[in-house]
Amino acid sequence: MLSISDNGSGISSEIKDKIFEPFFTTKPRGKGTGLGLSKVFGFVKRAGGELNIYTEINMGTEFKLFFPKSINSSVSVNHSSPFKRENLKGVGTVLIVDDEHELAIIAESYLSDAGYKTYIANCGEEALSILENHSDEIDLVLSDVVMSGKVNGYVLANIVMRKWPNIRLSLMSGFTADIERGISQKKHISRHLSRSLLPKPYSERALLTHVKKAINEEIHIKWDERFSTGINTIDDDHKKLIFLLNIIYADDLIDASSEDFLRVLEDLNNYSQYHFKREETAMEACDFPYFKEHSIAHVKLISQLEIFIKQVKCKATTMEKKETLKAVQHWLFNHLEEMDCEIYQYAEGKEAEIKLALSKLNDTFEL
Repeated sequence: MLSISDNGSGISSEIKDKIFEPFFTTKPRGKGTGLGLSKVFGFVKRAGGELNIYTEINMGTEFKLFFPKSINSSVSVNHSSPFKRENLKGVGTVLIVDDEHELAIIAESYLSDAGYKTYIANCGEEALSILENHSDEIDLVLSDVVMSGKVNGYVLANIVMRKWPNIRLSLMSGFTADIERGISQKKHISRHLSRSLLPKPYSERALLTHVKKAINEEIHIKWDERFSTGINTIDDDHKKLIFLLNIIYADDLIDASSEDFLRVLEDLNNYSQYHFKREETAMEACDFPYFKEHSIAHVKLISQLEIFIKQVKCKATTMEKKETLKAVQHWLFNHLEEMDCEIYQYAEGKEAEIKLALSKLNDTFEL
């Protein structure tokens, strides 16, 4: 046990409940970071210890840091809490991505105490390396937006969406005002991520509440390897289509305004046209014998989507939007399971030809 005390003015009960929160400080702006005690708390918890505080106004304050004698023996100390942690406990594995290592350690401490398994990455590139090795066990990627290196939060999110679409995504940032001002200019996937942003600085309660909600969010449509065409870039397109449909559920767009619902349908329609062009190019490159039939099906699917869009423009009811979504989901699964999987046997061994043909399209599409 390490004890540190002073005979100062003491700490009021209102402040006492906040002193271990990241960024909390009683000092004037620019005079303190608010990270000192939160770092101490994080380090003590990582060591398997406990931290207790006793204070009286005008008498002073004493901090007691308890550490285990060995990995098999630890001291348990009652730690007063401003909220019921039991209500925010959860299960699952969270990849914390933050280039401020001390903050990542604090987040890890909070989440570990709440029952989560965690991984830490201090940049987007490190996060991708962890995902390559542990994607099967990671349920949620919680990433800062602004980070050093080429892979910031939005870039990382788009890579995760493309390569591991069954992993949930959530971003955090200390620049929420700037991000909120730019939401209307963003494409829909970025708008979705910005709306569900965790503001920094965050309290333990805010972090646990946010993570529990994100990790419990149902993934209505999951990517399955049986959908694979054997062409990585085409599979990536399919994963983005699935992600778009999941966003409709996650953002409760069925109950939202028709304008928001319409915007996603139009994104889906535009991206489908882009994707079908690429898919038909790949089919020609691998001499797919059912190219003509497949192209006709693409035309019908786009026509059906445009009918859905017209229906929503006529101020569709919630029930009509549910029926529209069900129909869109049906044609997507029919397209993946019964048609695109046929390409697999013809694409094998033709990877170079397909890659060359797709490179000549010289087109991109941001979602």
